[in-house]
Amino acid sequence: MVVNVSLVDVDEKNGATIAWPGTHLDTRLHSSNRFPTDEMCTAWSRGSERVCTQRGYLVLRDLRVWHGGMPNTTNIHRPMLAMVHHTRWWAGGAVEFEVGTQEFLQHPQLKVEAVFVAPPIDYLFQRHSRPDKK
Repeated sequence: MVVNVSLVDVDEKNGATIAWPGTHLDTRLHSSNRFPTDEMCTAWSRGSERVCTQRGYLVLRDLRVWHGGMPNTTNIHRPMLAMVHHTRWWAGGAVEFEVGTQEFLQHPQLKVEAVFVAPPIDYLFQRHSRPDKK
């Protein structure tokens, strides 16, 4: 499960996330980390939804739901906090963080799935900054 916390009001102007409800049920869409084919897009032509929220709102979603960030057409930053929660047996993979942030991410009870790499980090294609994962 992913928990997104809106740190500011979010609407279409400042980049409300787009999501395709029901895509978590189609195994073709999450069998690999690749963009959907035209066939898959046609299968999910029933439409997408923009997730508009107010500051402090929580959005809960299945990790497999296809979603994407949208352009922020304002001059104001739109930060969002995302937390991914899963069972111990699920191997979702670590998220890349810059070397030097290890202490900030330490927690006495929560396990942070992180790998620490030298910058620059390719945030668009996670797990591609490390040469051994290409």
